[in-house]
Amino acid sequence: MLHQSFASLLELAFGVQFLAVAAVLFTLLLADRYKDRLPLRQLLEAHFRRSLLYVMLGRRGRNTQAYLEQVSTRELEQHLQTCNGCPQRTQCIEVLREGLEPNCYNFCPNNGMIKRLGSTPG
Repeated sequence: MLHQSFASLLELAFGVQFLAVAAVLFTLLLADRYKDRLPLRQLLEAHFRRSLLYVMLGRRGRNTQAYLEQVSTRELEQHLQTCNGCPQRTQCIEVLREGLEPNCYNFCPNNGMIKRLGSTPG
């Protein structure tokens, strides 16, 4: 019984990691395929607006438009990859849903970057 539960948990963990990797690869594939039609920056910004990173910044009082103006394309790509590959996605979703205190975000691998942005709502 315990072996079956562990196997199910292991399958779920690999499934989540696979989806995160697939999302990044899909984004890169789209970027390569449509690079002449839509600049990489626009693709990344569109992906950002549908990401947990976007929600996290907003929840923590950061101006998402100011963030996009401050970061380079490479930094944006790195932050999105960090977010998409995060092993704490379930915890992230729960924390974002509950709107907990700022010290509850320490698990986030992008936490340092978010803190450096400062609080500028909007």
